[in-house]
Amino acid sequence: MEPTQKNSNIADIKTPIESISGATRSYIKEKYGLKVYFILGGVLLVEILLLQSIFWAIATLIAAAIFYANIYNKVDNRFYQQIAELNGYDYQPKGFLETKGRIFQIGDNRKFEDIIQGEFENHPLKLFTYRFITGSGKNRVEHHFTICELTFPTRIPNIVLDAHNFSPYLSFDFNLKKLSLEGDFYKYFTLYCVPGEEIETLQIFTPDVMQDLIEKSPKYDLEFIGDRIYIISPASLKTRTKTMAMLNFAHHLISKLKKILPNVGV
Repeated sequence: MEPTQKNSNIADIKTPIESISGATRSYIKEKYGLKVYFILGGVLLVEILLLQSIFWAIATLIAAAIFYANIYNKVDNRFYQQIAELNGYDYQPKGFLETKGRIFQIGDNRKFEDIIQGEFENHPLKLFTYRFITGSGKNRVEHHFTICELTFPTRIPNIVLDAHNFSPYLSFDFNLKKLSLEGDFYKYFTLYCVPGEEIETLQIFTPDVMQDLIEKSPKYDLEFIGDRIYIISPASLKTRTKTMAMLNFAHHLISKLKKILPNVGV
């Protein structure tokens, strides 16, 4: 259900926001009515048909886009704040995070936004949107990821799990070794590790864990490095269903691996 509180402040919305874009449209409709669309359409018709001014038509569209983006960003903040409140976590719209993953070494103009953080079963957890830019000029590309960082009180082997989701993250060369595993796991994932850490990697990816990932992972990439595990979605998650799915998977992964990781390499 989307917000229906007419003339309310976005920060005060109590109704659960299911979709950021849907809630933005609903808010504009409830607060300003359909007249805002008729006014915009009328202004464009006058500018194009009567004034024959493409310049002013484009200027009007830019102003409308800025108006929409301003409301969208406020709804976006309230959406992630609601998710944080639901799980007993803290929220901040943007900030700087000390990270360890290889993905954070890619590109320029790196930004951390919509940061949710707290603890689950005494393990620190952060969920955030990560943006960075690769290339320049015509080859300039802005990448958006939703990432969940899990911290464990032990060293973890350096591992990347490719979920075959066509993520641009896996197109970068990390100098890792591909491991061949038994069963049908290869149909869903490809496992990579640092040369020399094959035994430790297989201690984590037991048949039980592999089957669990097949059944429960909604096709996220995973990166294990240092004392962190990163759950990586190759797109920003902007619906309640998808965001909660990542958080629930993160909770499950903590419960599963907190029993396994302390014994790796022993």
